[in-house]
Amino acid sequence: MMTVNKLDKKKWFIRFMGIAIFLLCSISLSDVGEPRPYYFDVIRGDVLRGFVNSLFLNFFLLCAIIKTPKGKLRYVMAFLLLLSGVGVFIIIPYGWTVASLALIFHLWLIYELISPRGLK
Repeated sequence: MMTVNKLDKKKWFIRFMGIAIFLLCSISLSDVGEPRPYYFDVIRGDVLRGFVNSLFLNFFLLCAIIKTPKGKLRYVMAFLLLLSGVGVFIIIPYGWTVASLALIFHLWLIYELISPRGLK
């Protein structure tokens, strides 16, 4: 019988929450940016704009949830995640709920990266 340890559950929870935060940021960042129309209609322009803005702001979040950095790279990734979290918190135009959730998740992931018992 296969057992799943607690660290594996935590990693999958972090991955799921990271993708959820990325999608929430994509939806709420669709109104940020210039209202120029895009010249292709694969998807609506505002959805594409929100996805690109969220990808730009949450790039380090996605890198941290896909592959956990090792060694001293964890501290560099934690600093870049802090900048990313503050940027998301400042730029999200809707209320404090999504911005606060994103910032809290970024700070929790920073704690998990830096703490000795955190993600390995």
